[in-house]
Amino acid sequence: MNQHKPVYWKVNEPKKFSTAVSNLPRQIKQRYLERIDNMVHSENPIDRSDKWERTRYGLVWMARLSDYYRFSYLPDHKNRVIHLIRIGGHKEVGTEK
Repeated sequence: MNQHKPVYWKVNEPKKFSTAVSNLPRQIKQRYLERIDNMVHSENPIDRSDKWERTRYGLVWMARLSDYYRFSYLPDHKNRVIHLIRIGGHKEVGTEK
């Protein structure tokens, strides 16, 4: 992990989101934790592979963890906070198709 890099962002992870993370398969959970670690130590948390998508929860950034798993988030650039919205299977996260 990036223990010696500066932290640029805080993370707002609601309890419901944390519960969903704890229920993920071990490999997916590890990818999620690595991705969050990279996000907080980056000046811009949005990865170029992330997509801006309309979901049933509104417009959010969607990060891909695997072919099936995703998580959605919204960065608050003014306050430097990453608001985590949903995590789970792509259909659970709420992509409108």
